[in-house]
Amino acid sequence: MNIFKFLTVLCVSTGGSICDSVAAPIAISNAGFEADTLPNMNPIPDNTFRVDPGTPSSWDAYDPNGILNGNNLSIGLINPTGSTFFPGGAPEGSLAAIVYLQGAYGSGEVGIQQTLADTLELKTRYTLQVDVGNIDSGQGSPSSADGGAVFYNLNGFPGYRIDLMAGDQVIASDTGAEIGEGLWVTREVTIDIGDSHPLEGADLRIRLVNLNIADAPDPGIEVDFDDVRLEATSLITAFTEETVYFDVPDALEPDPIPAPTGQLAALANYPDDADRLTLVSRVYVPDPLAHGPGPYPTVLILHGSGGLWSNNMIANGLISQFEQWGELLADLGYLVCFPDSYNPRGIPGNFSGRMPHHDPMFDDALCSPNYERPKDVVASLTYLQGRSDVDTEKIALMGFSHGAQTAMNAVLDSSVDLINYTVTYVSEGGSIQEPVDSPVRIPNNLPFPKLGFFYYGGGSHYRYHGSANSISAGRYMFDRRMQVMLFHGTEDSLMGVDDPDAALPLTGNLFPIKQVVASSAQAAAEGVDDPLLHHFIYDGVEHSFDLEPSSLGIDWDTNNESVDQKAKRLSREEVLKWLEACFKPATKIEIGPGVDLQEDIELTAYATNSRLNYQWEDTLDFEVDWQDFSTSFDGSGDDMVTDALIGNDSRRFFRLRRAAIAPPFDAIENDGFYLQYADFSY
Repeated sequence: MNIFKFLTVLCVSTGGSICDSVAAPIAISNAGFEADTLPNMNPIPDNTFRVDPGTPSSWDAYDPNGILNGNNLSIGLINPTGSTFFPGGAPEGSLAAIVYLQGAYGSGEVGIQQTLADTLELKTRYTLQVDVGNIDSGQGSPSSADGGAVFYNLNGFPGYRIDLMAGDQVIASDTGAEIGEGLWVTREVTIDIGDSHPLEGADLRIRLVNLNIADAPDPGIEVDFDDVRLEATSLITAFTEETVYFDVPDALEPDPIPAPTGQLAALANYPDDADRLTLVSRVYVPDPLAHGPGPYPTVLILHGSGGLWSNNMIANGLISQFEQWGELLADLGYLVCFPDSYNPRGIPGNFSGRMPHHDPMFDDALCSPNYERPKDVVASLTYLQGRSDVDTEKIALMGFSHGAQTAMNAVLDSSVDLINYTVTYVSEGGSIQEPVDSPVRIPNNLPFPKLGFFYYGGGSHYRYHGSANSISAGRYMFDRRMQVMLFHGTEDSLMGVDDPDAALPLTGNLFPIKQVVASSAQAAAEGVDDPLLHHFIYDGVEHSFDLEPSSLGIDWDTNNESVDQKAKRLSREEVLKWLEACFKPATKIEIGPGVDLQEDIELTAYATNSRLNYQWEDTLDFEVDWQDFSTSFDGSGDDMVTDALIGNDSRRFFRLRRAAIAPPFDAIENDGFYLQYADFSY
């Protein structure tokens, strides 16, 4: 096992960590393009567009070559609701901005831009996210002037660019030339501003551009934009980031060993050895001045099918979702490890849509979440075991989507052994069962995760654990040594709900539920505690809700909060509660004399945590008969004082039990948001 560590960057806090000043939204006028109406003030109808001068409001035309004419060369708005042009409608609200250039291919780029009230600040990370769309061809004009009689050929895509600017200068941008017909894609631009910058104090500006590429597939007319978001995060931090390399154990290496991507091979000090599968990982280490020298409780996080890095570039750093997790957890005193499973196997980016398939372009064997990628869990635990700053008794495993499926396959209980494992392969003639490797077991000499947090993973595993419809004991069980939480939304295709808007009980394949029920049945058959703490299922929530931007913005925990934001907030809070309850040191209690000495009252003082519930217990015999002697209470984050009556006994023992605060199932604002298994028919 070879371990390498390079590229260590230490940032010293001068007044709080990056998580003390969380990502804050920067105000953008008409960011979702919902402010406009028709000239008569009526709403813009479904399946129509408007290209009058001055739309979209609050945005200025960017036309360096003067080609706009208000007709076939225009900027404006579209309401794609109910159309075939964007079958799913607009990403946010009902309207989106359009930059429409017909018949002037290659004559110059055109776009819209807005100068913001905020200015460029030092020691700040700026993250700009925009939904970019490629309108599909279809019957009926968005203007509806012809009554829908004309077929509009809108095939192709002229290319887009997103610019984040300071004054007149572009400081960060993202460019693309390919988006599927009728689809929206969220694109992200991130830049870190250091201790100095020549444009400090310049007005921030956003520019959204139709590149009007001459050689784009004909006709390549239109680019659409929606839901523009810009966040600023302080870079005054209190943790260390490390980029480390470590090998998959020899016994688990695939044959042949894949070659890494060019960008990974080009990293300084990445080992050039074709006989090893070497992973790269980003590690966040808490500030020892704030959290002591360690060892620290640790969270191992597995990325989803979209990969680990922003826009698939290692040089860009982690995507914002994982930056948030790394910074948040490190600030709370957890060491965090993010292994990249894709670049070491030659996968440059997105691995979504892969499955067991006869066509190598679709096959997932290179990084199967069933039997190949779980090896990275073993490799990561081996690496973490070798770090003196890791508390190997307090490790949690977290995974998202593809990473959640990987994690679930890495922690299969030893009582479940199907011996001969197969998966359902898509063959040229249909579907067949093909033998594959059995599950990877975490060796007994390695630390085992005590907690598991698995976000929106699938449950079918292509019949890797037998029939995905089975809820019988024997086919699957989470390892009995851990406690597990799962998170899903009813709009997630991997949940398989037939109609999320139907009356309860909801129906569908519901494979994740069935896998969990089978796990619980196996635990009952084994006579052990069920490893499942809870399966959180949120009504109306999509897949990948933890990617939701503006997670701590002005809508966070307000009536304007989207359901995906809400799911992200509530899920993250459950994770933090259980990490605190299980991994952080017990509450320190100071005991002193009370006021009324005649009653033998002792005064106890202690700090509380707002994520925990507390219960005082007492006994005359330390070994047995512990009894509650007060009402349980939720922590406030402040110091507390409790009087304890000793009475006539010569001695009495007291202890303060703590547990994660119960989920807010009964809160009025959550009515109908949490669904239980009784709300489904399976």
